[in-house]
Amino acid sequence: MKAIIQSALNQAKLTDIQMPTFSPISLEIETKYAPLLRYDLLKLNGTITTTSPQIMGYGGTGAVTRVGSLRSNSLLHQKVLVLNPLGNLSRKNHL
Repeated sequence: MKAIIQSALNQAKLTDIQMPTFSPISLEIETKYAPLLRYDLLKLNGTITTTSPQIMGYGGTGAVTRVGSLRSNSLLHQKVLVLNPLGNLSRKNHL
């Protein structure tokens, strides 16, 4: 899985990371768009202080492709707006 990681002030890179554990309450979302938003850019240039390393991107759009055992199957294939304070992971997000 790919993620944009902020490693220091004004430094970010695309990095391969391990897929998060899929739990009974998880949703897997195939993202179509996961842009860097203004808040991300403010963190990158130091206007907003943050700790490093940090996954950039906290919003996106996509569709639910997998649900945990405690989630409703009616969520499958539903279009969603992703807002994840931990950052987005490219292609598939586990929430």
